[in-house]
Amino acid sequence: YYVDETGEFRYTEETFSVEVELQNQIEIKAPAEVKPGTDVALEIKTSPKSFVGLLAVDQSVLLLGSNNDLNKESFNWRLNGYDTSTPWQGGYSYYPGERTGVVTMTNAYFFYNRTAPVYNIQGFGGSSFAMRKTTVAHDSQVFHSGAGGPTQAVGFSAESASASAAPVVRKNFAETWIFADIESTEEEVFKWVKTIPDTITNWVVTGFSLHPQKGLGVTNDQTNIKTFQPFFVSVRLPYSVKRGEVINVPALVFNYLPKTLDVELTLDNEDQEYDFVDASNEVIGDQKRTQNIRVGANEAAGASFLIRPKVIGNILLKFKAISPLAGDAIHKPLKVVPEGITQYQNRAFFINLKDTGEFKNTFELEVPEDVVPDSERVEFGLVGDLLGPVVKNLENLLRLPSGCGEQTMSKLVPNYLVRDYLKSIKKLTPALDTRIKRNLQDGYQHMLHYRHDDGSFSSFGPTKWRQEDPVRNGSTWLTAYVLRSFSKIKDIIDLDEQILAKGYEFLLTRQAENGSFTEHGEYFYSSQRSLLTLTANSLLALLEEEKPNQAAIDKAVAYLSANTAESIELLPKSIAIYALQKAKAPEAAKQVASLKSLAKHEDDRTWWTEDLDKLRASKNCGRWWCWIWSQDVEITSYALLSLLDSDQETADSVLNTVRWLIAQRNGFGGFASSQDTVVGLTALIKFAEKSGYEAAKWEVTVSNKGKREKTEKLNTSEENDLLLQTVEFPQGTKSLEFEAKGTGAAMVQISYQYNVVEKEPKPSFKIQITVLPESSPANLELSVCVDYVEEGESKESNMAILEVSLPSGYTADEDSFADIRNIERVRLVETKNGDSVVVIYFENLAKNEEKCIRIEAYRTHAVANQKPSSVVLYDYYDTNKKATEYYSIKSKLCDICEGDDCKSKC
Repeated sequence: YYVDETGEFRYTEETFSVEVELQNQIEIKAPAEVKPGTDVALEIKTSPKSFVGLLAVDQSVLLLGSNNDLNKESFNWRLNGYDTSTPWQGGYSYYPGERTGVVTMTNAYFFYNRTAPVYNIQGFGGSSFAMRKTTVAHDSQVFHSGAGGPTQAVGFSAESASASAAPVVRKNFAETWIFADIESTEEEVFKWVKTIPDTITNWVVTGFSLHPQKGLGVTNDQTNIKTFQPFFVSVRLPYSVKRGEVINVPALVFNYLPKTLDVELTLDNEDQEYDFVDASNEVIGDQKRTQNIRVGANEAAGASFLIRPKVIGNILLKFKAISPLAGDAIHKPLKVVPEGITQYQNRAFFINLKDTGEFKNTFELEVPEDVVPDSERVEFGLVGDLLGPVVKNLENLLRLPSGCGEQTMSKLVPNYLVRDYLKSIKKLTPALDTRIKRNLQDGYQHMLHYRHDDGSFSSFGPTKWRQEDPVRNGSTWLTAYVLRSFSKIKDIIDLDEQILAKGYEFLLTRQAENGSFTEHGEYFYSSQRSLLTLTANSLLALLEEEKPNQAAIDKAVAYLSANTAESIELLPKSIAIYALQKAKAPEAAKQVASLKSLAKHEDDRTWWTEDLDKLRASKNCGRWWCWIWSQDVEITSYALLSLLDSDQETADSVLNTVRWLIAQRNGFGGFASSQDTVVGLTALIKFAEKSGYEAAKWEVTVSNKGKREKTEKLNTSEENDLLLQTVEFPQGTKSLEFEAKGTGAAMVQISYQYNVVEKEPKPSFKIQITVLPESSPANLELSVCVDYVEEGESKESNMAILEVSLPSGYTADEDSFADIRNIERVRLVETKNGDSVVVIYFENLAKNEEKCIRIEAYRTHAVANQKPSSVVLYDYYDTNKKATEYYSIKSKLCDICEGDDCKSKC
């Protein structure tokens, strides 16, 4: 630029990219090729006194999709996100610095109100404007990292091999080799040694370095290490099979030696966990089977074995290949599951030995008569703190899928609840704090996918799945839920405050003149339809704002005060009363007393429910713990929170409610669904903070009655009160007897599971399954039609989840999911369990509005005589409303067998 004799500012601008050069550097050298299962030394070079993070994964994992590893490209992208510019001067043409971001301050004169210039491609003459061009420049010599010299093959001497030498068994097939931290390096160059897994594959090693002065450094290039040996066996297994099914297990022998080899391939069944069978399904009573194959030089050849698993669990398949020059052996686990649907039960007891010093109880396991044999699993747990199971399972508190915005939030919220609680009792360790912050940051980033341009949030975000769908509005309920939570974590993680500001702006647009809040978007949860629920949740969010909008709060309080008492639905009433209590409304105490009078009592339990008689009838069970709805957990939790906030109640006076609430938890520390988990944990934490019970110092003896008996002793103290100690008992256990002696309060839980092949007596949904005639042994096509048929006034369900389990050996064809997504009310399609279960999310399902889904799958493993597969449809927020159906496919052993022995019998 320059200023001419008339005082006019003349300038030109060019834009070019500069490669990022980090001040800190790290390089990793390693052998190019090693044998499986050997110790590998990584040579790492970085600034001394650095924190180093290392990652090494099987390259096949990276082929499945993008990963979250650090690389230089990600920093280029992040730096490009920061922008500067000269403030706009009100003109209509380009002003100095507009294109490049250079801030220009001058008292020279320049034109900015003239028409933007029109460029002439043939020549620019004396124009003071220039066409922008992009060049690449380096601000310093790029730090070069070598790969350690030329690669060398792993040596193998045919002369040194012995046919009689037993091959080393390969059994570690982990997909992640290294995920490790080095707290502080002592030298610039050092070696780090770790045993590499047994997989024949390529490993990708990357790392980063953090230095107090030089900052962050990342590896410029990934380091590749090949694990290889010239003679090896490879076996591929399905995700799982059911007991009693027949699987053809293929084993391939690879020979990269220069000679053709005669190989003896053996599958050893010394543990008797399965039977060898032939094509007629007759059992071959051999302890092992051997097949002889010839494998050419630099070729592969294989053989297969028909087996029928007869025990449940991970059975070990032991293969061995022996030749005159080389050998190999591998042990691979095959997951065998019981037929039917798994039912989970958890009974938890909060026990205080303050007065008695001793407690003894016998718990009878309630297992139906038609349980699938050998499918029972029983576990006894002891923990000194109510939050112990939650701390252990922070990332997995629910057994249900969690693929929408509300469910993502319900995974995020328990993390900050637990963090606040542990800080208050001074038991938040640095490691746990780091883990929680990582979970919060991940949840926050994930939630941004569900954010709309107007600052609101919705369960599945703004994306339109189908062209004919209307523009999706943000959800008042979910936006309030997000704002309430984000306001509490903004000081814990890096959170954009503008997200909160725009969110609150949106929320205020949904407040009506009478103070209520309305919903113009989705209803994925029936209680959202209540103005009390929407207004109470919005009020709770407004109360968390850094500078609360008192006018909006006062209007919401006025609406709730005028309308809560007349509500006949307990869930909206309980939320509204809690919100009034938090807002310190004058009417709150009276409303809390009214809610307390509506409680149900049985034995030493107190809780709140909408319809007790209906619950008992639907479950055909007289015990109080048989008939629980997620909604009742929410109501009881809000009631407990209100009571704990009042001056009239103490921890002891609400203990019966706490006992009931604890008894509803699953084995992970959560509850049946997402909302009851969040509200339930909030209430239990509030109780734990208020109770101040003495830490348990217990000696516990627990034993079982059944086919095989077992006795264990456990101890809990202040040092281990957050640790969930567990003892697993053998199959066939009928009851557990436990005795506790000592002082203080602790929690005991008995978790058990079993499988049943049954359907709901009164299903809330209708499922029709058809195996389409286009199906073949290689390809499966299903038609699954579903409908909502719940009795009563309800016209549609909450969010509904359809889980279609595929027969053993089949994998979902994800290319066909596009057609499923085009079906009205479908919001998400995903898979689980190794792509063997298709999970479909419906926004809701309406009565008399049948939806038909076409599921396509292909056979990836040879399995025959498959057991029936299940299709389950349930209401996500009321899991008592569900339906289960089964379907079967025709399959014969002759479809999967190979070799002369099979062909002679087919």
